[in-house]
Amino acid sequence: MYNKINFINSIVLMIFLGLSNGYCSVDGSVKFCSINPINNKQILEDTKWDNLECKDSISVDVSIGEIEPASIILRADEIIDNIRIKIEAPQNENGTKLPSDMIDTRIVKVWYQNEGAWKTHVKLSEKRVLTPELLLKNDNLVLLGKNTRNLIKLNSDNKTYFPDDLISGNRIVKNSAFGVQDSNKILPFKLEKNKNKQLWFTLRAPEGSQPGLYKAKIELLSNKIVVASMVMKVNILPFKLDSSKIKYTLYYRGQLSLFDSDLEGYISSDFKSETQLKHEFLNMKEHGISNITVYQLLHNKKFSALDDFAQKQLKKYLSILKSVGMEGKDLYYLGRLIGIPNNKYLTILLNDIDVLLSIKNEYGFDNLYLYGVDEAKNKILSSQNEIWNIVKNKGVKIIAAGGDNHTNLTKGLTDILVYQGKRPHREIVLAHEKGNKVYRYANPQVGVENPYVYRKNYGYDLWKDGFDGVMNYAYQHAMGFAWNDSDHKIYRDHLFTYPTIDGVIDTIAWEGFREAVDDIKYLTTLENILFNRPNDKVAEEAREYLFILKNNPIKDSPEIIRKKIASYITTLVLCNSNCKKLGN
Repeated sequence: MYNKINFINSIVLMIFLGLSNGYCSVDGSVKFCSINPINNKQILEDTKWDNLECKDSISVDVSIGEIEPASIILRADEIIDNIRIKIEAPQNENGTKLPSDMIDTRIVKVWYQNEGAWKTHVKLSEKRVLTPELLLKNDNLVLLGKNTRNLIKLNSDNKTYFPDDLISGNRIVKNSAFGVQDSNKILPFKLEKNKNKQLWFTLRAPEGSQPGLYKAKIELLSNKIVVASMVMKVNILPFKLDSSKIKYTLYYRGQLSLFDSDLEGYISSDFKSETQLKHEFLNMKEHGISNITVYQLLHNKKFSALDDFAQKQLKKYLSILKSVGMEGKDLYYLGRLIGIPNNKYLTILLNDIDVLLSIKNEYGFDNLYLYGVDEAKNKILSSQNEIWNIVKNKGVKIIAAGGDNHTNLTKGLTDILVYQGKRPHREIVLAHEKGNKVYRYANPQVGVENPYVYRKNYGYDLWKDGFDGVMNYAYQHAMGFAWNDSDHKIYRDHLFTYPTIDGVIDTIAWEGFREAVDDIKYLTTLENILFNRPNDKVAEEAREYLFILKNNPIKDSPEIIRKKIASYITTLVLCNSNCKKLGN
């Protein structure tokens, strides 16, 4: 058995001792550079390593059941083809092994996006620039063509490619017409001479893992010859994270077809097969999303009579959603907007509400939320108050996007305000005084490839400002065709993931967002531990740290803050109620 004090000190030391900065390792004929994956800097094929804070080994802290990223950059001084990755099972000093498949490997694909990439979801020009974004298992799924075109593979023979600009402006393309699909395992890849290639590792610490330090040997082989080898250090922390106190939700546009003759599914942000729908729900859950907006319609056509098949599809949609086990217990329904109705419209609306309340009860949701006029201001905003009172009297809650002065103009009727603005404090105070909640979005919207901006803006900053949740726009919204970033006059596509015929392809921005969720899970876990904790030395120090963090400008990076919070949790968990001092 471990000596308890030594075990506590060893765990704390693991957290506090960062890897020393140094030169990138060389083993075999390939150099590698370990970097923080949620990086503010683009890694392109010619990016210099000098300013990337390269480390000579890979190290990951991960709590039990958590998913965490790591990343390396590879470079060779000659062309090396047919590179395969071999990862041994992580093992501790006692010989205990974790599953080797807990480490998933993908390649960060650099491809062409419209100017504005990495900075904004708005097109700055028609120019296209190279941008790191996709996380692929098949590096050849996307190739760079002439005239800044992307070539996308449509079948498994590595020969049939489709120029991304051949489809333009068409938001819905059938799966059978654009059969894009990634591999289910990492395929061999090629290193070009003196050009970077970034690998992305995703670690999933199994439930029931024994805490401590594990090491996994990683080898890169070309034609059975080892061209590089490295060790990944995996530090399993001795606790499991609590659910986030901030609710992370997304606008999600996906729907099942309303026509029984058209159930195939589309490569689009809007219309899905059942397989696509389930994979996307699971993907959102794995990234910390607790709930989504439901756009699935009640009617075939706007304001038409209720349609039996449409209701059947809505129920099938909700059954699939419930099957993946998201935490959210409220139905955020956008398939029927409240609007500003006339008398005829009001009759249909109230009838729809009765149907939706029945469905809400059938599927075990606590509350039904309906959506007001999007981003309404001034007279349009306040003119909704009368109808909002009517629907609230039927037991419906209100959710609406808006900005400053929203709460005053709606007399506090908005149960959840999805806030867009730069100065949230006053609106949050007013909403909380009315017993309402404020969620954040558009800071920025989805569509910016930079993973760091999502981690920073949707993590500790939200907690400091007092937000109750997030509802960013959108998990996917293709302004034209999802795989063509150039076919809209104003906007670039808003895509955390790219649709395929059987699931999604993740992006590095989406991984940055997951890290923001996890940052708040760490913070929530510490706050929960401290809630009824006697004020011993470590608890006092932890409370002081959170107080300073909450009430002063944040100077440290999210990575540093998390390490500090994790060290407090570790010490408090391992020493129970007798913590006299924090380990060195």
